[in-house]
Amino acid sequence: MARRRQSVTIKHVAADAEVSLQTVSRVINKEPNVSAAMKERVQASIDKLGYVPSIAAQRMSGSRSYLILALNDRERTIAQWRAREGNDWVDQMLLGGMLKCAEHGYRMLIELVDTHDDHIERELTAAIASLQPDGIILTPPHSHNPKITSLLAANNIPFVRVGSRSEGPGIPVSMEDEDSARMATEHLHKFGHKRIGFIAGSPEYNLSQWREDGWRATMEEL
Repeated sequence: MARRRQSVTIKHVAADAEVSLQTVSRVINKEPNVSAAMKERVQASIDKLGYVPSIAAQRMSGSRSYLILALNDRERTIAQWRAREGNDWVDQMLLGGMLKCAEHGYRMLIELVDTHDDHIERELTAAIASLQPDGIILTPPHSHNPKITSLLAANNIPFVRVGSRSEGPGIPVSMEDEDSARMATEHLHKFGHKRIGFIAGSPEYNLSQWREDGWRATMEEL
């Protein structure tokens, strides 16, 4: 039987460069408190051994976890997966987040949380304690849940509220939902359609109302 090739770890790099594990971790994380000579020495060992840094190695310095946590609606997500009716815009957004995280050496994890659960604070606190994410992405309806946003703010965790424009903790991020609905309505009208209906999304999502507002305003103008 062929012998399994031993993977190269941060310990091998530290031994080859004759430095501590923490020094290797600081070089990997590109921290400023490392001399140029030490960086070259550690990097030479990394290149020589073909070492690929792991998240555990990156976290060794204690400054960052290199994890981004995305909170998605548990009930609706599971129901759509079972029905094989994925929520395309959320899936595409999370895919974009994963790719962007990978570009910067981060990993994005998705946690399914029930926004109406009485134990949501305990559940989220446990996830934060175990994963220690550097930041969190909230998708609707979590973006508007004060229990979640207050908890994250109290723990000084940077977070983004997708599909939200309201003031409060975190960074609100939204698209031009009204304009998109307006453009879609005008496009149909351009082809001679007069009776243009609108199928709204869940009322739990603020963006559903924004899109409906764009459609209504356009219909009144036409």
